[in-house]
Amino acid sequence: MNTSLRVLPALLALALAAPALSATDSRLDLGDEVSGYRRFIIYPHLQKAFALQQRGENQQAISEFLAAQKLVPKNATVALYLADAYQRNGQPDRAEAVLKQAAQHTPKDMRIAEALATLQGAQTTQASEEVSEAGGAAQAPAATDTTCQPKETPVCKAIAGNAALRAGQLAKAQAELDADDGFAASPQGLELRHSLAQRAIFLRDWPRAESQFAALNAAGQLTANERSQWLNLLLTQGRLNDAERLLNQSPAVRGRDQLAYAQALARRGERAALVRYMVGKQPDFQNAADEQQWLSLLEQMPGIERDTLYAEYTPTFSVNRRAQAQALVPRLIASGSDNAAQRMLERLPADEMLRERFTLSVKANQLDLAEKQAAALLRQHDDDPALLDSLTWQLIAHDGQAQAARLLLDNYPFTAAQPARRGILLQRLTGLIGETPALLTAEDKARLANPLATPGQRGHQAALFAGLKDCKQVHDLLGDLSSGYSHDDWMRLGDCYSSENLPGLAQYSYQQARQRQPDDGYATRAVAYQAFATKDYASAAQAWRSLRKADLLPGELISAANTDLAAGDKPGAAQWLDEYEDRGAVRDDEYWWLRAQTAPDATAERAALERALAQREDARYYQRLATLQSADKQYQEAVVSLQRAQALAPDDAELQATLGYAWWFAGDAAKSRTALQAAHQQAPGDIAITRQLVYSSQRMSDNTAARAYAREVIDYDLTIDPADKTDADLEQQFGFRRLHEDLGRRWSFSAGAFMGTNAGSIANSPEPGTAYRSYSQVEADYRLGDPAIRDGKTLEAYARIFAGSGTEGDQYAALPIYAPMLGTGLRWKPLRDWTFYLAAEYQTPLDRSQDTVSDVMFRASASLFNDGKFSDEWHESGTGWMAQNLYLDAAYYLHQERAAATADYRLSYHKKLVRGQTLEPYAHMQYNLLDQQGYSRDVRAGLGMRWNHWYGETRYDAYPSKISVGLEFQHAFETYLGDTNTVFLTFGGLW
Repeated sequence: MNTSLRVLPALLALALAAPALSATDSRLDLGDEVSGYRRFIIYPHLQKAFALQQRGENQQAISEFLAAQKLVPKNATVALYLADAYQRNGQPDRAEAVLKQAAQHTPKDMRIAEALATLQGAQTTQASEEVSEAGGAAQAPAATDTTCQPKETPVCKAIAGNAALRAGQLAKAQAELDADDGFAASPQGLELRHSLAQRAIFLRDWPRAESQFAALNAAGQLTANERSQWLNLLLTQGRLNDAERLLNQSPAVRGRDQLAYAQALARRGERAALVRYMVGKQPDFQNAADEQQWLSLLEQMPGIERDTLYAEYTPTFSVNRRAQAQALVPRLIASGSDNAAQRMLERLPADEMLRERFTLSVKANQLDLAEKQAAALLRQHDDDPALLDSLTWQLIAHDGQAQAARLLLDNYPFTAAQPARRGILLQRLTGLIGETPALLTAEDKARLANPLATPGQRGHQAALFAGLKDCKQVHDLLGDLSSGYSHDDWMRLGDCYSSENLPGLAQYSYQQARQRQPDDGYATRAVAYQAFATKDYASAAQAWRSLRKADLLPGELISAANTDLAAGDKPGAAQWLDEYEDRGAVRDDEYWWLRAQTAPDATAERAALERALAQREDARYYQRLATLQSADKQYQEAVVSLQRAQALAPDDAELQATLGYAWWFAGDAAKSRTALQAAHQQAPGDIAITRQLVYSSQRMSDNTAARAYAREVIDYDLTIDPADKTDADLEQQFGFRRLHEDLGRRWSFSAGAFMGTNAGSIANSPEPGTAYRSYSQVEADYRLGDPAIRDGKTLEAYARIFAGSGTEGDQYAALPIYAPMLGTGLRWKPLRDWTFYLAAEYQTPLDRSQDTVSDVMFRASASLFNDGKFSDEWHESGTGWMAQNLYLDAAYYLHQERAAATADYRLSYHKKLVRGQTLEPYAHMQYNLLDQQGYSRDVRAGLGMRWNHWYGETRYDAYPSKISVGLEFQHAFETYLGDTNTVFLTFGGLW
């Protein structure tokens, strides 16, 4: 060959070295001008390009080299790789353009200059016998000059062969190798054969490529990449047996080659051969994708071989270990191969496949470990409520209640769950805590007690605490009595109120539950019992009647009968008892007691009571028998019955009081009071007994005790909010204060006066039978005896001074200052319940006027219809009240032998102005009769208005003082006086 060529050009060196370089990142030298970060993002492109070249995908490799060059456009090494790729792809012009551009960027880089010169066919002065590889694939060799003589050297033959390759003259290049001159075995010949094989593959000359691979294999120079290419050629041609022999020739077979062969068997459908080939093999894959394809082939195996081969293979890459476990572990668990599944899971990190680990732990009864795995799994799934539901259900199914409860507590209050799911979780937690309360710590209880947002959620909380018998928390959670609470919520609230003896709230709660489930017999029964406890007998009776009698137990029939009796429905109670009797239930003393209360008459009632007492003595039975005996006026028998009742119930204060009343009716006041006092000691807070003791002590003239008991009553009344008092309560309270004041009174002082235009008469006249134009009087009286008042009866000593108007000749005739008299006497009130007085009075003149004489007056007077609500006493209730009085008065003057009588009826209305003051319009009719040497009669009517003022009250005493000022017009229809009309100005006072 006469042509001078470059010795071992750089481009040839790159072409020969490129397949080897692609397998080793460490041999890539991009120079110092490329930063570490740039290297990091460039290397993936170069590696991918080399891999594509190995597979013969040169065009895609060029794209990757271009991407790398775009990142470092002035890098000589990348430019050499790109130029080589173009050359491999049969594009020398593009390769030349890349090298020319690189020469402009790096004019001093000999690698670029030599590669460009070789590509252009330029002859240089230096050539080299050896190719230096000290700088790696990207290092250009040092060149030396040489001249190819007619007898060519290996280098010259290699240059000629490569030139033929570039020209696509593969036969010419092979002729260089086929010459019997030892060139083929030289390093240059071997490199040319490598290049020829690659060029043949590029040009799809498969036989030539295969022959080159065979020659290289025979020489022991076949590279791993070339073996892979040869294998692919055989597989592409369907020569599977040859491919298998090729694989078996090398002790170190690439994993991807084994994969390629196995895939070819699978495509051919040779399942048996595929199984034989793959069994026991553990290919050395370089990437996870190839290994994943191997696993896919294993998964596609038929029958039992699939799981066996798939499970026996141990993946190298974690992603495939995970995929293998995800595919196999569920099947192993389902088939009961728990140990195999556990061994496979041990190859994975502990935080992977937690659901399967949890399942195995639960099956192995490792519940605490299962709890930890469940908690980790929940964290991975953002505490998914559906997952929590599933995990806790599985734990409970395997006796892991404690672990399930802790998981639920850790995730409480399940805010991410939908309402239905949240309800399930809350209900599950409630059930678990109810079974094992010890699972809760104090901190747990505090957290669970914090009320949640909706009634339904609070209902579940309340169910939990109801199971713990913690009614306080149930109250706190359900105490707002929201209408959104369910039937069960109201039942729990009712049960708590019932256990705490709060029947009113319990009744309300059970009624709410019943409204939500009207057919719930338990709620209906609860309403009946609690309504009875609150004395809402109508509601209790209605509840019992809403139940079918056939559904009631005998004891419930008795309760229903009791309820109807309390509601006053005797016929209804009798029907319940008839049903009880029809069932043949035991007719015990309770039955006869109820029969007594439903008896149509007293005789039948007594008979039933006696039958009850014959079976069992009971204080209630004796009390009722005593009532019937008292009604028949058998007071002594009644006392005996009550004494027997007292022996059975010695601490029953009400029974003691009843015995006291019975002794009273039996005529033994002392024993009556003793019984009442014993009742008071047993029940000092029973104000009814205290009130009765006031009256009984008054009756026995023990005014000190009566006043003491009255103070107890008054103190009790003052504790009651006035807004809660009825009119009757107010009047009763005032009555006790009036009684307290009256029983403590010894002295009384009074004054009265009137002045009129003419002579007339007033009721309760100080001087019966005497007509005055004006009159005045002052009086003092003193109650005699000890006590001063004895069961409403009194004896008073009194003294008074009175005077009247003068005659026509007197200077001040209209003033009540004439003929003053002093009266002293005794006044006796002999009756307890009537305002009736008898008096004897000695009268003597104070001025010894010729018109006055000493005399003795006997007098009887009474006031009728002026008590209770019609009295003139102050009324606590209302804005006013009607009053009336029929006053009767009769007197006899012993010396004058004169008699006089008066009857006066008054009707008035007290209009309250402020407390203790009234304005009283009134009208009255009066009849006067005078017997002095013949009868004289006076009949008249009057209309008037009075202002009344009461004052001086204390805590225990009602008003002790009163003054009145009034104006009255009188008209006489018949009179013995000279005038028929008169107008009076009146005044009265009591202290």
